[in-house]
Amino acid sequence: MDITLKFLLALTRNMPKVRGMGKVSCVIRDFYARHPRPNVRTRIGDVTMTLNPNDSVEGELLFHPHLYEREEREFLMRQLRAGDTFLDAGAHLGFFSLDAAKRVGRQGKVLAIEAHPVTHARLTENFATNQLPQCFAVHQGLSDAPGELPLTLETGNSGANSFLIDRSERSIIVKCDTLLHVLLQNGIQSIQAAKFDLEGFEFRVLKAFFQEAPRSLWPRFILVEHFPDQNARVGGSSKDLLLASGYEIAWQRHPRPNIVFELKKQVE
Repeated sequence: MDITLKFLLALTRNMPKVRGMGKVSCVIRDFYARHPRPNVRTRIGDVTMTLNPNDSVEGELLFHPHLYEREEREFLMRQLRAGDTFLDAGAHLGFFSLDAAKRVGRQGKVLAIEAHPVTHARLTENFATNQLPQCFAVHQGLSDAPGELPLTLETGNSGANSFLIDRSERSIIVKCDTLLHVLLQNGIQSIQAAKFDLEGFEFRVLKAFFQEAPRSLWPRFILVEHFPDQNARVGGSSKDLLLASGYEIAWQRHPRPNIVFELKKQVE
């Protein structure tokens, strides 16, 4: 790690947890990333991750991990106890998964699903580096039916790869399956909390899941991104779908796109 990066990390990682500090840190991240930089192996809280400073999402994790989606992440993690199961659909490099692994312990389980082969390999490496046998990385695209779909790759933002955008010149073909099938293949019987980061595909995946899966498999808490401008392209609103399926909003902070839903108890 070069001297400049050490100095900048000492600054950004000590920024207070108040609104606006993440934006300040992103300015510093962009300043450092104005030139090509090598990957950095570093401690992120209690775990070790290898991150690319030139990638926007990885740069956020590198420069201000304590601020990254802080409120919704902390809310979701508070719902987890030892022995629980956490689902990370669209896991990327596993930041949420690594956090959840500490909460569920070795008697629990973290199922992390990632569609991009290179990102999945790095996710697997992160689990192995931190010696977390409770974490399982699945190389799989999620959709509303089995098949193959083009995954469009976003330059400079590995967290924005999407099945919703089809640009053939920047796409790879990925095998997809339904969420229910993936859960059954991996022996999942119940889920306490889940994070869905599928870049607009959440509606299709969850609609098929709620139609096919027994209620006992529905996560008690679900974090999703909600972008209303994507509803027409994907076929509907994930927010409206969750509300109609028996969930209620448990956490939301405008103007952030993330919403945490909790499954309401059935009245006997």
